[in-house]
Amino acid sequence: FHAYARHPKILDVVTSLIGPNVKISLDQTLAKPPLVGSAKPPHQDSAYWVNIDPPDLVVCWMALDDATEGNGCMRFIPGSHKGGVIEHKHLEDFRVEDELIDYSAEVACPLTAGSCEFHHSLSLHRTDANTSPNRRIGLTVAYMSAESRYMGEGTKPNYELVAGRGFEGCV
Repeated sequence: FHAYARHPKILDVVTSLIGPNVKISLDQTLAKPPLVGSAKPPHQDSAYWVNIDPPDLVVCWMALDDATEGNGCMRFIPGSHKGGVIEHKHLEDFRVEDELIDYSAEVACPLTAGSCEFHHSLSLHRTDANTSPNRRIGLTVAYMSAESRYMGEGTKPNYELVAGRGFEGCV
């Protein structure tokens, strides 16, 4: 996973989107077991990641298994990253209310194992439940500009520089 997050082809895409100076904000593995993997309602990642300003991160989501419509591939609302953070409410999960979403514009993003997609941290997205007999595991890495600011309380985490240079007083 260390090598994946620093792969030159991935960093080429990330730096083309957010500039030459890049740090990793976080990484995580997302698993949907066969037949029981739950849905993730519509949300924006930046609604969770409130400690980074500006909320302008790029997420690389790599499929470790095929991600299909049947096992819960990612689904996006194109252009939704342009409107800033939408109000999220604590309903069945921390999410955006359905009335605020144009589901007719939604696009499914199936991926084959080993492929990836990139999305802005303000992109509205969701996944369906895994109703298939196949697992769906994905790895995400969120990248941010090394010129971003940490707005959290307490000690700033040590974010690892993966491209370019760091800046005093920034993440």
